[in-house]
Amino acid sequence: MLLLGFGWGRFHSSDTTFQEEAPGSTPSTGVLKIRLSPDGHYHIVGLVNGRKLTFLVDTGATNVILDTASARKVGFDVPRLQYDQIINTANGSTRAASVVLDELAIGSLRIRQHPATINEGDLDVPLLGMDFLRRVGTIEIKNDVMTLRW
Repeated sequence: MLLLGFGWGRFHSSDTTFQEEAPGSTPSTGVLKIRLSPDGHYHIVGLVNGRKLTFLVDTGATNVILDTASARKVGFDVPRLQYDQIINTANGSTRAASVVLDELAIGSLRIRQHPATINEGDLDVPLLGMDFLRRVGTIEIKNDVMTLRW
């Protein structure tokens, strides 16, 4: 369960645990701790347009990138998108479409009208890329825990 702006708690996914500490003096500040998953990556549950998605935190991704299944889940009409970009991924080049997410929420950090890319290729999981991570004040990795502070 992901609590947004209501306080703090533990979040569980199938392979990792997330813990958000009590927010600071304003609703826009907070700390989120993400434990390293058995697959060697950091995964985080967030909300996109009110729908829950589990992201791979990817400092190598320029943007927030959705796979086509996740894009459908959050309300995009995937076949009607304009795939007019070519992006380079770990799997090679693929076409992509630019979109705007009505809201992207990770912990108590909520961003309205966040740009994103929908990957037409073989992406299995949505990526939380650098355009989102730059909005976080501090990113620290220590003892297999990634801490995001904003």
